[in-house]
Amino acid sequence: MDDLNTIVANAKAVVEGHYVLRSGLHAKSILKTHRIASRPAFVERLADRLANKLLEELPSEGMPIENILTFEQRTGIFAFALGLALSRLQGKEPVISLVGSYKVDSGEYKERLLVEDSLKPEDRVLVFYDKRITGGNLAVLERILVDEMDKGKNVNVVGKAVLFDFSNFLPEGYKAASKVISLSDDSDYNITFYDPKSYEGCLCCRQNVSVVSCASGGLT
Repeated sequence: MDDLNTIVANAKAVVEGHYVLRSGLHAKSILKTHRIASRPAFVERLADRLANKLLEELPSEGMPIENILTFEQRTGIFAFALGLALSRLQGKEPVISLVGSYKVDSGEYKERLLVEDSLKPEDRVLVFYDKRITGGNLAVLERILVDEMDKGKNVNVVGKAVLFDFSNFLPEGYKAASKVISLSDDSDYNITFYDPKSYEGCLCCRQNVSVVSCASGGLT
């Protein structure tokens, strides 16, 4: 089985440039997980590894993960593969609860479950996203769960998981505090984040490197 670094390298998932994240941080390179999501064999290998790790580390008391809450599109691709891997290991197939965005009258975007009844009361739910930087997207998913609990769905959140966790390499003041289960950190991918408001500032800005992409979607 390919190790994580080999999968990332073969998918050419690390892209150089000058990127601005929604959090305000800058980065000289990013990991584009949609490049991995386009390779089914890589998706399957990552899903198998994460499924095994989840069942090793999450307190289960013999109970399966019954629901995976995640966003649609590329993260949904990983979630479907993770669901299949979990079904083989635990003997029960989890439901995938997909969250999508819609535009409201003010012009802002709000998130909601695409299938309202995909989350059931008492479900054992895993909150999943493909990567964490500051954790903004995981926080959105957690707010969805709070909204569902307010409707009387007392779900049981068993944990949070990502494939790639970069939070330990953020500047001071941006650290993501909550615990997640992940397959990796960014120590092998040469990804550095800069706070442009700090004394040191952003290396790319100091070198007058043009911004080639502003963050959307998952770059939080």
